[in-house]
Amino acid sequence: VGSEMCIRDSLRYVTTDVTSSGTDSSGKVVFKNDYSEWLPSINAAYDMTDEIIIRAAASRGLTRPGAFQLAPAVNLTVETSSGTAGNPDLAPLISSNYEVGGEWYFTEASLVGITAFKKDISNFIYTTTVSKEINGVQIDQLSTPVNGGNAAIDGVEFQLQHDFGNGFGVSFNYTYTDVADVIVTEAATVSDEDGNISGATLADRTIKLPNASKDSYNLGAFYENEQFSARVNYNYRSEYFLAQTEFGNRYREAQSNVDAQLSWNVTEYMTVKLEALNLTNEVWENYY
Repeated sequence: VGSEMCIRDSLRYVTTDVTSSGTDSSGKVVFKNDYSEWLPSINAAYDMTDEIIIRAAASRGLTRPGAFQLAPAVNLTVETSSGTAGNPDLAPLISSNYEVGGEWYFTEASLVGITAFKKDISNFIYTTTVSKEINGVQIDQLSTPVNGGNAAIDGVEFQLQHDFGNGFGVSFNYTYTDVADVIVTEAATVSDEDGNISGATLADRTIKLPNASKDSYNLGAFYENEQFSARVNYNYRSEYFLAQTEFGNRYREAQSNVDAQLSWNVTEYMTVKLEALNLTNEVWENYY
């Protein structure tokens, strides 16, 4: 049995022009932004044997802010000096991604695999509370998306898939993620002797990277033939940080759900699919 190495690389150049517009008390307002990035990637696979493959990859990625995050819209409650606002000056999230792993194909359509990964992130986007003057009114508790600094993610992923050879099979994957805490600078309120908010100042605080669960896994069963396929999956992810608000840090509780999918290959050129999500009617709950 001979060994074989396969390497694929690519290089992309991405340029983005952003225009966000809206209206305020003075009329139409327009914000413009632009950025460009080189995004290289390389993937390598080494066939140690006919059943064992070692893989490694490195890449640079870009994630643009969402349209609602960029919108120059505000919703204010002047009586409590609070509100929400978009941020048209948001920069994209940039990540450097690395992974190495191995796969053992113990039958033609069955495998066990493990992968270690690392992500170095800059300009991640999170929601925080800032102090800002809007149309001549000082707002001390303004919730808005902003860019954070740098963050690091390390983790490991395990996967198992087994085909019983009669169309039926099972799959399982588990991901453990270790996310380092991030130090950010944001507004902190200043109160007078009576406990009333009299202003704001800047202060450093430590937060979790948003939307990053420590544990997540998926357990599934499937049936496939040339004409039909069916899948049922149970999905779980542990609690994770969402945003910093005027009431404190907002988290989402651990969540789980069951999804199903049916597929019918009507002809060689047409497939009909039916997908059902959250069959167990799980409710996503946030807490502070």
